[in-house]
Order: sequence, then C-alpha cells, then structure tokens
Amino acid sequence: MRIRYLVLFFASILLNWQAFAQTPQLRNPVLEYATGTWCQYCPCGHQVIHDQVLPAVPNTICIAYHGPSTSTDPYKDFTGNAIIDALGFNSYPTGIPDRTSLPIDRGQWKATIAARNTLPAPIALAITKNYTAATRVLNISVKATPQASLNGFYLLNVLILENGLVASQTGNVSYGCIGGTNYVHDHVVRAIINSSYAGDTLKNGAWTSSQPVTRTYQYTLPAGYVPENCEIVALAYKNDIALNTSEIQQGVLASVTPVPIAIVSPNGGETFYIGQSKNIMWRTENIQNVKIEYTTNNGTSWSTIVASTPAEQGYYTWTVPSTASTTCKVRISDAANGTVIKESNSTFSISVMPASAWSIIPTSTTGDIWGIDYVDANIVWICANNGDVRRSTDGGQTFLNAGNVGQGAYTIAAINATTAVCALGPSSGAGKITRTTDGGTTWTTVYAPANNWFDFVEKIDANNLW
Repeated sequence: MRIRYLVLFFASILLNWQAFAQTPQLRNPVLEYATGTWCQYCPCGHQVIHDQVLPAVPNTICIAYHGPSTSTDPYKDFTGNAIIDALGFNSYPTGIPDRTSLPIDRGQWKATIAARNTLPAPIALAITKNYTAATRVLNISVKATPQASLNGFYLLNVLILENGLVASQTGNVSYGCIGGTNYVHDHVVRAIINSSYAGDTLKNGAWTSSQPVTRTYQYTLPAGYVPENCEIVALAYKNDIALNTSEIQQGVLASVTPVPIAIVSPNGGETFYIGQSKNIMWRTENIQNVKIEYTTNNGTSWSTIVASTPAEQGYYTWTVPSTASTTCKVRISDAANGTVIKESNSTFSISVMPASAWSIIPTSTTGDIWGIDYVDANIVWICANNGDVRRSTDGGQTFLNAGNVGQGAYTIAAINATTAVCALGPSSGAGKITRTTDGGTTWTTVYAPANNWFDFVEKIDANNLW
C-alpha cells in the first residue's frame, strides 16, 4: 500500500512539474491602423510598418482598416467596418497598438510596439482551420487558454485579411510618401467574421489558468479573393469602456491555405551579433515538433541548433554562434518528416558586436527624438514626436524635463538656456509654432494657421528664425 501511495505521489509531482515547465506563448503585438487609397500621407505609414515596425518586431500582426465609409477607397465596405469609428480613427494614417490608447501618430508605432512586445501574453491562442477549394468554404476553430488565472470580460475578434491587392494610391512626393497607379496593399481587412465587430464572448468573470475555451466559425471566401494571399487573424481582448482601450491580450495569424511551416524571423536582411540571445520564430500547421538548423555559407552545409522542439511554441531562443558571415540562413523542418522543410527567404548576417564610442544618455522620453539644436558646447535642446521636450545645460550629459508641446514635434530651435522655439506637424493638420522662455515650464503658441503642418524651424540668430 505504501508503494502505491509513493507512486501516486511522484506521479503528482511529475504532472505538476510538466505544467510548470511548459513554455508560455510569447506575445504577438497587434497594430491596427487606419489607411486609405485617397490619403496622400498613408504611404508613409505603410513605409513605417515595412521599414521600422516589422524589422524591429517581426511577429507584429498588422491590420489595415481601409476607410472611411464615405471615401472612394475600394476596400472600405468590409463586413464590420463600423469598427473604424468604434476605435476612434478620424485621422489617417494613425494606429493603435494592442488597443491601449487613442490612435497615435505613425512616428510612435515602432517604439510602442517594441515596448508591448516585452510584455507577457495573458492568453494563448491557437487557430486550426480547413479550407475547401471547390466550395471556397473555410472552417475555423480558435482555442483560447489563459496562461494565468484571469478575471474580467474577455472577447474574441476573428478577421480575414488579404495581401497583395493592387489599386491606385494617392501620395505626396514632397513628404516622401510615394503612391502610384499599381500600388500593392497588404494587411487589408476583408471581413470581420464575428456576429458583430465587437466579437464573441470568451469568458465573463473568473477564468482559471489553463482552462481553454473554443469558438468555431464558417466563412465562404467571396469570388475575387485570392485564397493563397488571405490570412486569418484572431484577437483576444479584455473589454473596457472604450474599444480602443480594451487591451488585446494576444493575437495569432494563420494562412487560409495550407502552409506547413512559415519562418517569421530571421527571414532575410537581419543582422545578429555574436553571443546575442535571439528568438528564431515560426508558424506551423499539423506538426508536433520541429528541427532547427542554420548555415553560414548559404546552404552549402548546415549545423543543428536543436533536433526537436515543440512546434506549437512558435519560437526557440538561440545563442548566436561565433562564425561571422553575411550568408546565413535558418532551416526549420518537421522533426518526424524531414521532407517538410522551410528555410529563410534570403540571407541574414552574423557580425561581431561593434565597439561603441558613444555613450547612451537617458532622456526620460518614450518618443522618437526628431529634433535637436544647440546654443553652445553646454546648452542642448531636443524634441520627440510625442511632444516631449528636454534640455541640457551640461553638454548632453544629463537632460532636464522641458514640458510637452503636443503630438508631431518635428524640430526645435535653441535660443538660450531657457528659450526655445518648436515646430509641430501632427497628422491632424493642426500644426503650430510654439515658444518657451522659462526652460519649458510653459509653452505659448505664437503661430497656428488652419490646416498646416510645420516640419522645420531654423534659427538664424536670437531674434530671427525661418
């Protein structure tokens, strides 16, 4: 009898250890953004996503709401397009990372998404689906599992996106926002397939850790949608008073047509430094475990990183090896069937970490620093896109808070230790020139014509500016 109890005791320990040791699903930050083919500045928003957001956080899920409903945009009439107004989008292009705020300017997208990517995902999501080409019927199942015990009102959004849509796009060459007749649109929302844009209830009240809830859907892809270019996105969020502050707990993405293995990162163009810990990231379908390899000679030979690791985990933390090369790739295969295999689309680099002769000085702003000017070797003023202004009187060794002038602070002119002039060009068009004479304690608007943006203010001397 004692032996039996002992066996049960150790079995209990093993089960508890397995539950504890299970690796949690990492967060996939979600960027919902408003765009339009009529919008001259929207190509600059697309460029920020392509050149800044996705290279920095490749697992970001981008969702493009084309609108507004009164515009000429060919993609504005999707099912559930009332979500554009519900999220508060009234300026284009603006975006909302993980439904944590009102829409923000494109200059803040990268930093905000990067910060969200460091946070744990309270809920794990998994999509299983089946697409029948003959009927174009798509059956979807979404499983939501809390990764810790939760309490609140949790809902699920399920969307259909399409990439590679070609339509004319207005641009503004002067601002570097390049449109064109055969412009390619990605991440385009084609439909929200819930019963309403608000989504379907997952749980209202206490939700015990590791207790999954599953929701199923059926959707017929309309004629004209290219199934191979379409994706399913599932978002779990916690309900709040406003939709744009109903925080997204997790997002996942899956292709409509079968893609056994898709590499998210590194997929080409990245630079990894020797000794760094980097996440190799992927998506799989109907695979239990994957094998991961890398090459430093563009595939002439391959070295194993891990022979088998759970596919559902979606990432593996890799210590970058000591072989510097510009022709590196990773290769991921089904650990049980080596013929199911995928490698990086193009090469990435492994390099020695460069020695820095620069010191990083904290400025206490979370915005991107867009403007800097100086008076002499000691007095320096800076401004960030989120409106934060900082000043230094010790040659940039430390920066003092000099207030906030509002979104879209592009450049600043430093007059002396207490006086500066800042130019603002927010996407709303409410541009202005503002001035402080007390070190940033107060800022006074000195020029604010209607419907204008200001990108530059240049100091000639203490009394003359352009």
